[in-house]
Amino acid sequence: TAYLSIMMSFAQDKTMDHIEEALQAARREQAAHDRLQREQLALAFEERTGLLKAIKENAAPNVVRLDALCSGSGFYVFPGWMVSNAHVIDSSEALEIMRVSKDTFIDTIQSCFFRPKHWGNYPDIMVAHVNGDNDHNGIPLHFPENRSHPTSLFFYLNPRTDEANSNWLRFVSLKSQNTQQFPHVYASQDDMPPEPGISGTPLIEARIIIANHQPCWTFRLAGVVFAGQKNTNDVHVMPVAEELQQIRDILVAEENQLRAETLEHVVATTPTPTSF
Repeated sequence: TAYLSIMMSFAQDKTMDHIEEALQAARREQAAHDRLQREQLALAFEERTGLLKAIKENAAPNVVRLDALCSGSGFYVFPGWMVSNAHVIDSSEALEIMRVSKDTFIDTIQSCFFRPKHWGNYPDIMVAHVNGDNDHNGIPLHFPENRSHPTSLFFYLNPRTDEANSNWLRFVSLKSQNTQQFPHVYASQDDMPPEPGISGTPLIEARIIIANHQPCWTFRLAGVVFAGQKNTNDVHVMPVAEELQQIRDILVAEENQLRAETLEHVVATTPTPTSF
């Protein structure tokens, strides 16, 4: 009897193992099916609306790879105004040795602001007025006044890979509707973990406008990615559009004040020509 009981128990355990394996296989198959379906829907959506083309032309040129004391990402919000995380670029010294994208270095720094990570998590931001660079139009802080479809898409770009890499573009969705709680947490829509080096990349919100019966995409800055969580495939984002405008206004005022003081000093120390 004891032997039969042991054998029955063993058989039940093996049956449960087979059932669990079958369930796991079914889950993997369903996940693969769902992923394929999402990709097919995304392709169909892209064909109708031209979203990927708009991202490549209007958003991607403003997102750059940064390499200094550590590696990360950054972006432009106005011509010549660069933004990243303070834990990526934490000082003017780091800014001076920073490489942008491949082999481009910052030539001159007109002004900069850092909110280091150890001050607290909000907003963990670096803003710099560099180079007088006008090659980047910048990611808008707000949508235009035009009427747009109320539905939004959110995505971030990884400038550390090229456009042919599947990790280059990642669509995400807001997990919590409590926008007063920081940071905002966004979940990956393709079940892939965030990649190293995305700290400082912008989270961009996209909305569509129908103009002349044609879809036209508009973008705005929704926040700055400052961390990723691989076990949940989430990214943590700080919404900083209003702070960026305020920081820029303050830095511009300081630059103007410095120019005025410099000019005043030059005038005061320039000898007056002697008349004969």
